[in-house]
Amino acid sequence: MPWVDFYFKSSSTFHLFSIDLILAADIKSATEASNRWTGMILYDVVRVVEGLNSFVDNILTLRSWALNKFSIDRVEFDKNFGIPTEFDYVDFK
Repeated sequence: MPWVDFYFKSSSTFHLFSIDLILAADIKSATEASNRWTGMILYDVVRVVEGLNSFVDNILTLRSWALNKFSIDRVEFDKNFGIPTEFDYVDFK
């Protein structure tokens, strides 16, 4: 920037002040971009969690139907289909 070079020749203190202002503007711009990216990533994560919970709901519904229809023990069903004991909905806060 030409005005920065001009002030560098006349006053090194003002030059440092000018550099600080430029850096502050760059940091502000980077922070705003970071906030936009964070918002976009958060939106994507929420959508993924909703989709995952939809699959969990389908699996739990199918398990409930199979248990009622065929009178199978829940532990046996989970063991045969590889469903872990801690299988549950994903909670995202």
